[in-house]
Amino acid sequence: MKTIFASICLFIFSFQLRSQTLPEQFSLVEYAPTITAQSGTNSSAYAAAYVNMSTQLAFKKSVRNPSPDDALSFGFVDGTIQYFQKQLGKKKFIKIVADTLYEGGTDVVNDLDYVFYALHQYGTIPYVKFPYQDAKEVKAYFDPTLLSDKSIYKINIPTEVFNPDDSFSQEKLNSFKKYISSGVPVMIAIDQPVADCDWNNLATYDTDKNNEDGNHIANIVGYNDMTGQFIIKNNYEKDCLIIHNYADVFKILRWAYVLDFKN
Repeated sequence: MKTIFASICLFIFSFQLRSQTLPEQFSLVEYAPTITAQSGTNSSAYAAAYVNMSTQLAFKKSVRNPSPDDALSFGFVDGTIQYFQKQLGKKKFIKIVADTLYEGGTDVVNDLDYVFYALHQYGTIPYVKFPYQDAKEVKAYFDPTLLSDKSIYKINIPTEVFNPDDSFSQEKLNSFKKYISSGVPVMIAIDQPVADCDWNNLATYDTDKNNEDGNHIANIVGYNDMTGQFIIKNNYEKDCLIIHNYADVFKILRWAYVLDFKN
């Protein structure tokens, strides 16, 4: 019994120590790419994945204020999806995506699922090799031979760190902060109150709790315990940063994921 009690005490102490060693504030803003505007059919899923992976890459390489040359292409992901939908047929492609991500447990596939599958299975390349983001340009210039390019970056199947059954807690907050402070933005599917860089007062926003998928995707790229706020990188323009209280962001949060590079 003493051994078990000692083990429990050690576990609690270790957990508290890990919590205490998290920085009071941390920001990945200086590592985030500058080109983030959504264009054409490039939805928030493409743009948010691009911001997430490009930020991680810049952090790993210690590249602050990265230029477009340091970022990854999100138009390439769009081109990959369009290419395989055409080659395989949309119905078959949806089944492949569902089988890969959910082991066939669903037949409902959305933009984010397509993006996760494409990045996991085929990856993306540096922005300079495929700088197109407008849907028409992507379709016109996509070259499937680039799928075997040596500079491809792929991800593992993303880790879900929040879903509609979860709620705001110190444990969830600490897990988000742990990822961010290690250089990994948290990708979030949210019920965005307005498609803009200013969400006004989230505390008074009447969120649609029946909308379990949310209506937008962005990234949490920083936090500040002294003010109790997250820094969110949105996809509308270069300096589209949104700062709101932890609890208010969790109120509109539906899903959250972390992306992990294969290579």
